[in-house]
Amino acid sequence: MAKRAVWKKQQQRRHKKNNIEGESGYTVFTYDEMVKLKDLVEDLGWEHQRMSSSGQKSYKKLTAMLGWVFES
Repeated sequence: MAKRAVWKKQQQRRHKKNNIEGESGYTVFTYDEMVKLKDLVEDLGWEHQRMSSSGQKSYKKLTAMLGWVFES
């Protein structure tokens, strides 16, 4: 069985059509989907210096949600 991670309901539009939404109102991502998401966030980090200050704050919050330690 693939590892699964839970993500907030806000992100479930894509999964509603596949009926992957759990009873708790959270979307469940497969391990492979989470790996892809982490790769995308990591790539976004290369643009950190070009982001607005609010974009930088959002990026720091996103990395914290993924359990990463942000290094400036």
